[in-house]
Amino acid sequence: MKTTVLLLLATLSTTAFARPGPSGDERPPPHEILIENADELGLDDETIDEITAIAEANREDMRELQAAADSEDARQQLHEAGRALMDQIMALLTEEQREAARELLPPPPEHGEAPPPRR
Repeated sequence: MKTTVLLLLATLSTTAFARPGPSGDERPPPHEILIENADELGLDDETIDEITAIAEANREDMRELQAAADSEDARQQLHEAGRALMDQIMALLTEEQREAARELLPPPPEHGEAPPPRR
């Protein structure tokens, strides 16, 4: 039951964090990739709940920044907010889990670069 609820929350949050990929398709946000690979990463239910809570707490702010990302200043704010969000999430993980997560996730884009395609 808890897995079903987590998957539902992850699905609902996709619209807030998903970014168009190079081909125009939407890619899952990094926190969803981590949750989808929880077993491989060794994430317990508490850590999954914390990741979900951080993502949900930032969802509206990220949505607003994405909608306004047509100026250089707005893109910079979005870039910084995305990094801060991932820093919060990565801080929940052990060093071993962070290393495994880095293998699953593409490197974050440098400011001004398009995000790399998801696997």
